[in-house]
Amino acid sequence: MRKTAFCLVVLSAVSLLFGCHGESLTGPPMGPSALTGQVITTGDLAAASAAGISVTCSGQVSVTDAAGRFAFASISSESSGQISALSTGTYNMRFTRSDGINAAGSIGSSASNVMVYLQKSQASIVDSGSTPNGGGETKELEGPITAVSATSITVNNASTGGPVTAAITNSTVIRHGNTSLTWKDLHIGDRVHVKTSGSGTSLTATEIMLQNPA
Repeated sequence: MRKTAFCLVVLSAVSLLFGCHGESLTGPPMGPSALTGQVITTGDLAAASAAGISVTCSGQVSVTDAAGRFAFASISSESSGQISALSTGTYNMRFTRSDGINAAGSIGSSASNVMVYLQKSQASIVDSGSTPNGGGETKELEGPITAVSATSITVNNASTGGPVTAAITNSTVIRHGNTSLTWKDLHIGDRVHVKTSGSGTSLTATEIMLQNPA
């Protein structure tokens, strides 16, 4: 009888111990804020699904869902012996899939929600803000080019009836159909569709799609 009672006490103590431990594991993640994002396939992946892409960041992996969305509960300050995003101020991300996708890109570690414009070997990552209407909201332009250079493009935007300028960076995807282009392939009078990020007059072109050459 004493032996049975002793066993019950020990089992109760063990259950309590593991119960508390489990509760702490399911609590709010510690460390940096969560990082979420969405992959948009473009360029040589324009017709491909955005599902099932492995996204690696600071040694952690998330796989995109049917809509291309991914999320990290937290990004630890140290992971797999790598230099932390906190110390470098940058999230270095890699995107892979068995069909040949192998691309990398980076974004400042202040970002909490990102948009990834993905090609097989190139990823353009932009901060889309913590809310859909945050400072990094996306904006689309469509119309003829009125000015273009290595660093910017100006479009006579059909929706506003006036010129809008967006910066061109090394991450800007420029294409005609599935053919990759450079800014030198764009000319005044060409009709384009431009996807941008930013706010107000501070816009950056994430993708420029040549529609009708002049």
